[in-house]
Amino acid sequence: MRPPPQARALLCLLVGLGLGAALPVVAARPGTSPQERERLRALHAELMERRAQAKRDADVSMAALHDEMLALADALEAAGLDSLSASALSAAGGLSTRLGQGARAQAELGRAVSMAHRARDLRAEIEARRQLANLVKDGDPELGARMLERTVALQGRARDDRERANVLHDLGKAYGVLGRWADAIRVNNQAIVSARKSGDADIQSYALAAHSQYLHQLHREAEALALADSAIALARRAERDHPLSGALLARSNALRGLERREEALAALEESWRIDRARGDLRHGSRTRLLMANLLFELRRYPECLDHLDDLVRQVRASGDSLLLLRVQTLQAAALVSDRRYGPADSLIGWVLPRYESLRARQDDEASRAGLFARGGELYATRARLYLETGRVVQAWRSVELGRAAVLKERLGATSGAATLAAVQRALEQAGAALVQYNDPQRHPLVVFVVTADRVRARVLGSYASERDAAAALHLMASGGADDACRPPLDRLGRALLDGVAEMIPAGTRRLYLIPPSDLMGLPFEALPLPDAAGPPQTLGDRFAVSYLPAAAALPALAERSSPAAGMLVLADPRIERGPATPRLPVSFRGLLGISLPGARAEARSVAGKDALVLLGRDASKERLLASDLSRRAVIHFATHAVVEPLAADSSGLLLAGRDGLLRATEVERLDLDADLVTLSGCRTGGGESFLGEGTFGLSRAFLIAGARSVVSSLWDVEDRAAARFMALFYRNLAAGLPRDESLRGARQAMAREGYRHRDRSAFALLGLGHQAVPAVSGPPAGGTGRRAAFAK
Repeated sequence: MRPPPQARALLCLLVGLGLGAALPVVAARPGTSPQERERLRALHAELMERRAQAKRDADVSMAALHDEMLALADALEAAGLDSLSASALSAAGGLSTRLGQGARAQAELGRAVSMAHRARDLRAEIEARRQLANLVKDGDPELGARMLERTVALQGRARDDRERANVLHDLGKAYGVLGRWADAIRVNNQAIVSARKSGDADIQSYALAAHSQYLHQLHREAEALALADSAIALARRAERDHPLSGALLARSNALRGLERREEALAALEESWRIDRARGDLRHGSRTRLLMANLLFELRRYPECLDHLDDLVRQVRASGDSLLLLRVQTLQAAALVSDRRYGPADSLIGWVLPRYESLRARQDDEASRAGLFARGGELYATRARLYLETGRVVQAWRSVELGRAAVLKERLGATSGAATLAAVQRALEQAGAALVQYNDPQRHPLVVFVVTADRVRARVLGSYASERDAAAALHLMASGGADDACRPPLDRLGRALLDGVAEMIPAGTRRLYLIPPSDLMGLPFEALPLPDAAGPPQTLGDRFAVSYLPAAAALPALAERSSPAAGMLVLADPRIERGPATPRLPVSFRGLLGISLPGARAEARSVAGKDALVLLGRDASKERLLASDLSRRAVIHFATHAVVEPLAADSSGLLLAGRDGLLRATEVERLDLDADLVTLSGCRTGGGESFLGEGTFGLSRAFLIAGARSVVSSLWDVEDRAAARFMALFYRNLAAGLPRDESLRGARQAMAREGYRHRDRSAFALLGLGHQAVPAVSGPPAGGTGRRAAFAK
């Protein structure tokens, strides 16, 4: 539930100041006798024992126990026993939470924070803050995460491994709600370490189960299942029901990912029995939502909807607004799948504005992107509804609204009613077609083909593409022979391109492509066309291909201006050891001192007229930032890159100097007007991916900074092969070819020269592709004597 404005302001004060004194408290009554205090202490111990029993035994009335605990808290406060009062208030808040009384729980836990702070009982304050933050995150995930971050900092003074593990575990869950899986994994790893130090079986089981859930989100199902089973074994040995229930949920999710759905359902049914026996409505609601998910996947839609109808009433009564939105999102998908289009349309129309309102309230960009991954499913559901009722244009608009919402905000791209007309005008000017996929999640895969005058759609059905995509990428990136790469590429081509070519008008030479989110980083140019007549032909053989984060980005990027001249090249930077070195990820410190002789040759081959070329020590972050970047039409980097798929803030380009890591977050703040940015390093197109939003990394950062197009690599590229590819690419640009055709020409020339996919298919073009680059038209400086300034 989202707190009311007054409560939110108070909670923000708690986050900012770390104080609870602003909360109202009952005035203490002087003169309490020692005997009365001793009686109250004994009663506190008795009620806390009954609370522990209530966790195991459904026969204990939690409602009656709550009322007794609250009355005791008032008496303890009046007696001046603030520390025990805080403990009783925390216990009462926990009971209210289990009973689904969220608003009451917040008030009780807020008092507990105040009381514990007044008593200077750090442990009690931390426990109350932790519970309060967990409640807040149900309606305002980012505020809940900030409160837990503050609690982690506070906990550092307590030096209690068990409590530290608890707080870190809860912070990981808050990041998970926001879809920030990298942050969730990072802090949960710390929770596992603290839990093992503490020896507490409960929190060890919780942390292992949470880690299993995060691995499931990353499609690492075998590892997720192993961790879930470890958590289950730990909970069974300790005979602890609540951690067992959570571990069973983790096992169910991993089994779902492995398509062992009946086993997954059995795990959920056991978890639900535990929740009902304990009277835990809050955890039971999440269990039932997962059960409804499984029933949906098994196409048992009426049963799924029966579960959800009951669950909506239960969750609405609890005030958990975020869980309610998740329940209603699945409800809408089930209604469409059951062909109940009218109720589905009404429900989506009611839920979607609330989801967008929640997303807009998050301050952090990664939080908005992570939340949108869930909200984006509503757009996919509405698109399916429109398709099944013959409204293709409306279906495309819905898919487009669900793509890269955060990035479109940064680019100034709109997704309103005028988007289609603007996109079609841009496509007409480019002589291109747009091929755009939905993000299916619970729905069939659909491909749309947008041209200057039409929108067509084709339902491709359900296909678990991740396994073939992972196999193809591994084989290509590791230098596998073309014959070895062909089987998974063939399967992907049949699944993803079936009927696509026939929807594209004859004579079309180029495509703008928006892949499904989970296939970002797959070179679609290498996929064979299943309907090709004559000799086998790939998509890249027939079309020049550029990638877009969303369709609305095309007109937005086309409107950007760029200088006609001005080129900056940075190559083979000398990276020195120094105070900043420890800030590099450990796995990349081995790059220090490794030269790139091919990069120097590459710099000379690509440098155009009047280019500034910075080599070695001169290829520094300081020299880059001191350049007038707004006057550089082309910026070319030939350097190492640091790309952490689960830590976007650690991704960057390695440049010379002691603080030579140019992070993606720094790139976003640059003032660029670049026509083209080329990132000729290893895996420069990678980063942290968000479903529906795309990849947070260097390519995205340069688009935000002002570039019209970015060329980056999908995997590690050998130094000399990269130099050869770039020489061919810039030779084509110098001949006046558009950048998409220049890239395709380089790829085809490398194929004729015998290079494998590792060397010829690694580079992709994001952004504007159909225009030439005037700044490099004409022969490059390295081959003709035209002047370029080299700094060595």
